[in-house]
Amino acid sequence: MKLDPAVLELLSLSPSKTTISSAGGGGCSAASTYKITTTLDDGTKKQFFMKCGSGKDAEVMFKGIHEAFNTHDSHSRLILIEYR
Repeated sequence: MKLDPAVLELLSLSPSKTTISSAGGGGCSAASTYKITTTLDDGTKKQFFMKCGSGKDAEVMFKGIHEAFNTHDSHSRLILIEYR
């Protein structure tokens, strides 16, 4: 699996130091979940969680996530959660 160049650019990640893998099922058939793992310039490893989906069910799910994050005073256009 290859990470979309737009995600690499948005996160300022090096394609040669970054991998993407399935993060398993989250119980929602409207989306797929992924773990992005990268090595920063200082040698530190960093991981992110990414959820992707399409269709009406995914639209409803992402609107719900968006509303939940807005309720908690989040101002991000893209929700990125560091994977631990």
